[in-house]
Amino acid sequence: GQWSANLLELTRHLTSGVFLAVNTLCNQAASAEMDIMEKTPDPDEDDVKLSHDQPASEFFRNPNDDDDWSDIAYSLMQQIGLTGIALLWVPPTGEGGAPSEMYVLPTASALPWPPSPIYPHGSYLIQPYYPYGPFSTIPSYQSAAGARIPAEQIVRIKNQHPILRYDGYAVLTAIARQ
Repeated sequence: GQWSANLLELTRHLTSGVFLAVNTLCNQAASAEMDIMEKTPDPDEDDVKLSHDQPASEFFRNPNDDDDWSDIAYSLMQQIGLTGIALLWVPPTGEGGAPSEMYVLPTASALPWPPSPIYPHGSYLIQPYYPYGPFSTIPSYQSAAGARIPAEQIVRIKNQHPILRYDGYAVLTAIARQ
């Protein structure tokens, strides 16, 4: 389904007190310690922490060439805090189609598309956003620019919307005055 809120407008509110609150949450997420655990088949046993040289640990420690896990955690929290939804792109670029990279996509530039013969699970059209100058653009369904990403490569993390099961609910929307 389509987004129920204007995500670009919500993203533009990263100023003053909203910035302070969202930035605090982002910094807390970025500074949290993370361990990758392997589930044990016996429910009475504790899960086992993977060592740092395991591929899964390495994947989360270095999710792509530009970011570390702290950058990913910060960006995820920023998107959830502003729009209620965070989109984590995990393309199958490793051996056997396993993921070897992950990126946080700006939710406001991602337009969901329904299933089609080419994308049976749906897709997201990721559009460039140029806020300034003569070539300024706003992401819309009328634009042909951008890249299409299959929905199965996207992990959607969201605040639950009170009505729309597929959509996230932004804190900024929740605290808005009627």
